[in-house]
Amino acid sequence: MGNISVAFCAYDRPGYLAGGPNTWLRRLLQDLREMGFEVHPLVIHSGEVSECPLVGFLCEQGFPVATLARSEEPYVEGQVDWLLRQARKIRPSVFVANLVCPAFYATPWLRRAGIRVVGVFHSDEPFCHTMMGRFVAGEDRWRFSASVAVSQRLEGLLAQSNPAQIPVRRIPCGAPLPDTFREPGSKNASLRLLYLGRIAEEQKRILAVAQAMHRAASSIPCVVCEIIGNGPDARILEETIQNEQLAVHYTGPVDPSDVHATCLRGDIFVLLSDYEGLPIALIEAMGCGLVPVCLAEKSGIAEVIEDGVNGLIVSDRDESFVAAIRRLQEDPEFLTRLSHNARTTVEREYSSAINHRRWADLLNELATNSARTSVRVPWHLRLPPPEPAFGSEDLRRPPLCERLSQQTSEAWMRLRLTIRPRARLRAWLGFPSPH
Repeated sequence: MGNISVAFCAYDRPGYLAGGPNTWLRRLLQDLREMGFEVHPLVIHSGEVSECPLVGFLCEQGFPVATLARSEEPYVEGQVDWLLRQARKIRPSVFVANLVCPAFYATPWLRRAGIRVVGVFHSDEPFCHTMMGRFVAGEDRWRFSASVAVSQRLEGLLAQSNPAQIPVRRIPCGAPLPDTFREPGSKNASLRLLYLGRIAEEQKRILAVAQAMHRAASSIPCVVCEIIGNGPDARILEETIQNEQLAVHYTGPVDPSDVHATCLRGDIFVLLSDYEGLPIALIEAMGCGLVPVCLAEKSGIAEVIEDGVNGLIVSDRDESFVAAIRRLQEDPEFLTRLSHNARTTVEREYSSAINHRRWADLLNELATNSARTSVRVPWHLRLPPPEPAFGSEDLRRPPLCERLSQQTSEAWMRLRLTIRPRARLRAWLGFPSPH
């Protein structure tokens, strides 16, 4: 098993603490290193690298982290070039593209060098569906060597979109089990509802979550609600709580190392997203003994939660949700039974120990009999057209004529400012050019 070199790709940015995939990487990479793998993180980041939490954590743990700033190379072509050069340097047996768009596009040149490329499908959303269409079901040269799905639904979708029958494994992200877990209180004690995760309207519907919590707290005695996390809509959430006077407390983000202590503040974990893959925060909360109350959906929620056994699945964010919270408040024995069953579910199937071993088995399988050669970095990358579902992560370099025109325009402006003092003064004062 030892001496197998594996590269893992990731994105990072300042303050990015609520991202499930990066929380999972922190734990997985440490465990794989303890199992004897040579782990090489490759991180493309926005903002100052010193403020990026995943990069900082991995450096503190002694990993040989290689980083590329988007400000230095904003276009996919340059990012692919950088990844290929890193792969040529470290010569990994397996290259885990994860959710990194330029890593997908590096696939043909990595496979040609005998390196196995793995795509990881974390969520039931257009981004991952597009991944399947191009890098599993698409042309052979762009196909991954193997795919990992975090849920049964994603595994099934991959199986249906797999004409070449590349290996597909279902490996949930999992979470470590704490030594202690939450013991629910007695009847009429405060019942603490907790949302922990990304603060976003898209997918997570965070404003609807806050309003659902408020309805429960307003109509059921002794219910306390807390939202924890960060994300693009944190400011909107704070304003909504204040303007609508919601009975919800927003406390901002927590470091992944403090998640267990944070979960132990709650009794019920609330997740009312439009769609998910298999949320790491859900597994972490259940491992701490919190009872999940989740909105019915077609992806990973129903895989983990058996309604009325280890949690409750509700049909809406209104009456059904409030009724579920009232039932748990009025029946402490039922709450306690669900709490113990939730933790047992994680112990049996969704712990880090179980799923990190599955990753080790897959990496060993892929590395067996791999004949590697030097990675060839082409002087000109021929990529397929950009995918709208990848958004800004698939930003392409402008055509040569457009770049030359822009450079000429910038050079002419610099020349004018140099030879015409009045134009330089006008530009410095922010006045528009008279022409």
